[in-house]
Amino acid sequence: MLTWVATAQVFSGRPNPEWVVSREKAEELEHLWVKMPLSLDDVAHPGALGYTGSVLAASDGRRYFASNGVVTFDHEGTTERRLDLGREFERLLVSSAPEALLPESLLGPAGPRKA
Repeated sequence: MLTWVATAQVFSGRPNPEWVVSREKAEELEHLWVKMPLSLDDVAHPGALGYTGSVLAASDGRRYFASNGVVTFDHEGTTERRLDLGREFERLLVSSAPEALLPESLLGPAGPRKA
């Protein structure tokens, strides 16, 4: 059975918060991915401290990394980037976390959870 796990990359030196993502939410995110426009630009990686992005990983090896308005998909040697206009993919992924799991900084106006 396929399982999905999300990780918010927020800490340096201690484990990042992880949670199981429902099959329905993962399907919603994959449908959103298909509609997103391709990005030919390299990803601008944020600084090393604080929130740097969120990961959605499937037990079959599929991996999505959402950060700074771009989502990067990796699977079996294939990498593809798409524009996450309005950070919709990233916000939907972060919003799937259980209450009180993520730091307040992700929940405020600057964080991906709020529109």
